[in-house]
Amino acid sequence: MTAAIQFSRAWISAWAIAILSTHTVQAANVRSWRHDIDAIVHDIETVHPNPFTKVSRAKFERQAASLKAFLPKLTEEQRMVGAMRLVAHIGDGHTELAPKRADFAVWYPIRIYQFTDGYFVTSAYKTVADLAGAQILQIAGRPAGDVIDAARTLWGSDNKFANEENLFTVNSAPLMRGLGYAAADGTLRIKAKLRNGKIVTRTLHPLPTSDKRFPPGDSTFGWRFPTEVLGPPIGSLADWTTAYKGLPAIAFRAPDPARPPYLAQPHGLYSRALPKHDTYYIQANFVGDLPNETFRAFFQQALAKVDKQKPRRLIIDLRYNVGGDGSKLKAMIHQFIKREDDPPWKELYVLSGRRTLSAAVMMLAAFVNETRCTVIGEPPAAGFDHYGDATTIDLPRVGLQLTVSTIYHKLEDVGATDTMFPVDVPAPFSFADYIAGRDPAVDVILSGQEMRSLPIIALEDGGAATWKVFKARQRRYAKYTDWMRPRVTDLIHAIWKLNDQKRYTDSLQVARIAVALYPKSARAWGVLGDAQIAIKRREEGLKSYERALTLDPNNLDNLSQRQALRLAGVKIAE
Repeated sequence: MTAAIQFSRAWISAWAIAILSTHTVQAANVRSWRHDIDAIVHDIETVHPNPFTKVSRAKFERQAASLKAFLPKLTEEQRMVGAMRLVAHIGDGHTELAPKRADFAVWYPIRIYQFTDGYFVTSAYKTVADLAGAQILQIAGRPAGDVIDAARTLWGSDNKFANEENLFTVNSAPLMRGLGYAAADGTLRIKAKLRNGKIVTRTLHPLPTSDKRFPPGDSTFGWRFPTEVLGPPIGSLADWTTAYKGLPAIAFRAPDPARPPYLAQPHGLYSRALPKHDTYYIQANFVGDLPNETFRAFFQQALAKVDKQKPRRLIIDLRYNVGGDGSKLKAMIHQFIKREDDPPWKELYVLSGRRTLSAAVMMLAAFVNETRCTVIGEPPAAGFDHYGDATTIDLPRVGLQLTVSTIYHKLEDVGATDTMFPVDVPAPFSFADYIAGRDPAVDVILSGQEMRSLPIIALEDGGAATWKVFKARQRRYAKYTDWMRPRVTDLIHAIWKLNDQKRYTDSLQVARIAVALYPKSARAWGVLGDAQIAIKRREEGLKSYERALTLDPNNLDNLSQRQALRLAGVKIAE
């Protein structure tokens, strides 16, 4: 077995074999690369609180050693691909590696975004302006999704929704050359379906960083954070045409209330009354202070308007919030908590999505844990328990920029380890929605459809109404059920409140939902047993207790469950 094939099977995979047969490789920089790979391994292992939750230390170190051994046979682009993929294997959205060298600051002149109905160009540079709104069908003669998925392996993510957002590496000509999809001169062939339905094949010519908002030679992907109407750092905003009504990207630097609220303002913090719909809308695209307004003051002013309007619905939109300074959140959420006893709104909705990152996840957690709210959209880019507060480490020998998480944020219940926080009601975007100016999350709220969370419906309208909505959502959103459900903790808390009010029939209906959603949860079966016994269905309740003890003999309520079973003469394993 050759060294190339051995390395390929160990980690880099089949792309290396094909590339090595067509490229002349250089080994002049091997020593520097080996030094920096060792530094990457050392920094991750010493800085990250626990880097080996998704990949073992042994496997990670074997991958690093295999990459080092194979370096002489790789081009610079392939070395960069290998190093980025090594770091991405950590599986942490805050631990990542990017090139920091001018020869990698070369980009394809389109912005691609994944919608539910495919991959579409949301913004196109003037040299390929007619591609704005086009659907990308193929890249380098292969299905677009296959190539984009390969590019995604270069960037770490906490969950599949963050991974869907991580398609920006496909814009890097050097990386696409390193992956084996671009030609030797960096050009990339694509097949696309234009807005008029015509199928075309185009050759994309990469262009260097020239946007004055970024440093010359910037190759570090900082351009990915603004909304999808903006592309890679080429030219100026006036040079880009967007898929949204064919507007130039620079148009989104000016407010326009005719656009959907999430695209109406260029500011990071924005609020707006929607009196026609008895709603107030707040958008926070980052967590932090503006030059002339603090984060706390922004929410103080917005909520003062809410106090005056007293809307039926208050919407907090975090779908474009990429994080910031989490220390600002305590003062913000306190303003909502102090209104909880007598809120000026009737319904509170928080919108999340795959771009809800870092401190924005902490902000979402604050709303979920401290207020009575409903979450709509897509799950955020990380679970409530996640690594963050990354530090940046420059590795100048080769030209790399490493970021590594330094803190573990524990925001979920003890024992919960989900990397994906589920929403109450899904609202994914299709491209058809996008270009029509529809907002699947906001529009349904404004239309008056039932969008409240199941625990809230249970407390306000009772168990029968909750069961009816539950079954309707199960049918309507069947394809999204793996990320559409309230936490078992929230259902149980609602059950406890219903029990305090002696609404045991309502408790039973909610407990049935808890078991249906979490059939392996001892807690869910335990509260179902409690509810059944409370309404004199003792035999059913005891069977539920038995099920709870089978699932977890040491669950929190196991002592009372065992006592009830003993008194009934049921033999149980001790």
